[in-house]
Amino acid sequence: MHSSQISESGVLGFAARFLQPKQSTAWISTNFVKNPSMCYTACVFNVFSATVAGEKGGRAKTPKKQQTARKNGKAGGRRPSRTLVERLLGKRIAPVQHKYIEKAYGDLLGREKQLLEDYFQTKYILDKEPLHTLSWRAKSRRVPKQIRYIIRKFKLAANHYLKDVPAPKSYIVETRLRSPEEQAAWEQLHPDVPCPPRKMRVDVTKMPDFSYFEFLYAKNPNLTAKTIMDAGGSRWTEERAEAALAWLKATHFPS
Repeated sequence: MHSSQISESGVLGFAARFLQPKQSTAWISTNFVKNPSMCYTACVFNVFSATVAGEKGGRAKTPKKQQTARKNGKAGGRRPSRTLVERLLGKRIAPVQHKYIEKAYGDLLGREKQLLEDYFQTKYILDKEPLHTLSWRAKSRRVPKQIRYIIRKFKLAANHYLKDVPAPKSYIVETRLRSPEEQAAWEQLHPDVPCPPRKMRVDVTKMPDFSYFEFLYAKNPNLTAKTIMDAGGSRWTEERAEAALAWLKATHFPS
């Protein structure tokens, strides 16, 4: 990049994110007029150095790093991103499946529930059910034999109740006509067989305006597919609108 193509605001913003403390934004402001290319080179060099150092540190297996990892693990480690029941079952659980999870949990003996809640330290959680909280912590990295038996028993019951209630899908499969070039190529290879349409997966949660429909559903659980079609335009067909509505009903609790 030529020095004339470098704007002061661009260098300042770049420096604020990536430069070392000794090369602050004030340093860039002072030296930009004198030598813009030097400032840009300093930015790129420091970004490259940080990238190399980060990769090297990530691959390192030093005793100090292992000691720090153990210390952090004993202190609780990284906060969980899944609820306790998702940790036990090893998969995501939608709100529509919660009642079946509660039924499987109810099949455990009182003593087994107590041991499980004591090991994952959810005994005194009051804001949510022990299974659906993110505030759980395992007492040790190695799960005791008795706790492993309880987890296997719970998973067996939960999977039995969930087999008839599959997790909702956020996509639908649509068929579309192939391009003229593809149709011509097919006819050359299969002159007596019509060209089949192409099957494509459409994820409704990644379509435009889905976040808006999410907001509407949170305010009004009686949202209809017709409302989604009218607000979303021609791209929101009836099949897509119904799929989006089914996904919202399965994965969201109305406020």
